[in-house]
Amino acid sequence: MSTENLLESEWQAQVLHLARLYRWRVHHCRPALRASGRYSTPIQGHPGFPDLVLAKAGRVIYAELKTDATSSKLTDEQAAWRDVLLAAGVEWFCWRPRHLEEVRETLAPITGWQTAESVGTGGRT
Repeated sequence: MSTENLLESEWQAQVLHLARLYRWRVHHCRPALRASGRYSTPIQGHPGFPDLVLAKAGRVIYAELKTDATSSKLTDEQAAWRDVLLAAGVEWFCWRPRHLEEVRETLAPITGWQTAESVGTGGRT
């Protein structure tokens, strides 16, 4: 099945469904409609912060979500957050629809499965 045409919002809904299924605490800032008719995410701080923060049992994951489209790339601001978070030793992932099994393995309770980290795929862009 091709995931090339999957919207980021549809992909995000899938990831959030898995996170809730496996009982992760989830934080996501949703865009708001401004009076100008444009959507924006009101934040204070540096732009490019990851789409999701997931926490469970002493573990915190920062996840940037992108589509499988070739045009879906990290911005310079997102790459700066990636670099500083990885340098701090936290888990950061750039997940795309083609990484669905990796997402499932990363979020699933430990049941003898290999995690994405153990096979060296963490931080994939």
